[in-house]
Amino acid sequence: MNTRSIHFRLAAWHSVLLTTVFAILGGLLYQRVKTYLDDTLLETQARRARQIAETLVANEPRTGEAYVVRQIKELYAPELGDRFIRVTRSDGSLLYVSGPPNDQTFDPSKVPPAKEGGRAEFSRLEALGDGSALLIAAFRTMTGDKDAYLVEVGISAGPVERLAHHLLALLALGIPLVMAVAVAGGYFLSRTALDPVAQITLKAEIISQHNLSERLPVVHSGDELERLSIALNHMITRLADAFANSKRFVADASHELRTPITVIQGELENLVGDPRIPAELRDRIGSTLEEVER
Repeated sequence: MNTRSIHFRLAAWHSVLLTTVFAILGGLLYQRVKTYLDDTLLETQARRARQIAETLVANEPRTGEAYVVRQIKELYAPELGDRFIRVTRSDGSLLYVSGPPNDQTFDPSKVPPAKEGGRAEFSRLEALGDGSALLIAAFRTMTGDKDAYLVEVGISAGPVERLAHHLLALLALGIPLVMAVAVAGGYFLSRTALDPVAQITLKAEIISQHNLSERLPVVHSGDELERLSIALNHMITRLADAFANSKRFVADASHELRTPITVIQGELENLVGDPRIPAELRDRIGSTLEEVER
């Protein structure tokens, strides 16, 4: 394989460009999907936290804390749903915190308290010491002039991470395959597109001054190669005309010179044969005659 050929360089640039484009698109796709999954999951937790705060915790002065705790357990069953729910009083004490989930993906007792100040609603990704992480949405609600509760609802980020890793694995396997097909197709197309150049080159190598009647093949493609082959054929035609004119000039010149030189030769031969010519002069005439004959 000639690495300096045009089709090889085209295929190389094609592969580099595709690699860059696919890598950027793959990275953007991975980041966008992961962000979308995180946002969707956080939105679900935020909606549930708002629902608990507005329908249960906000009525705590009338129903009592025990009722709130009981309703959270009955309606939301965080342990069965593998969720984290925590309700914190304004002084930092706990009204309710869920127990360990069935899948044991996180320990609720290791979830640190929220560090957000006066924001009514916020979310965060909480990394725990055991390597797990929680997507937590929080909603702050007031039950009176001085009573405030912070409701936190979270879920393990593990499923999102696994799905994102699965997508990354698919991209890692799929992108090289697509690239290989695209590069092979690009190499084939470039080679096919440049085949007329090879044909023109082979034909041009056998054309010389002895067969200027030959012409290069013209590819009727309407592109630059067609215009190039036509231009080269016109150049060969001009060269053929120039060689023909040169041959005609040489033939005409030799014909015009032959007659006077023959006359000169005859006169010199007559002088050489004249006995009245001195010997010295005869030698000089003989030398001149040799030049005329040459």
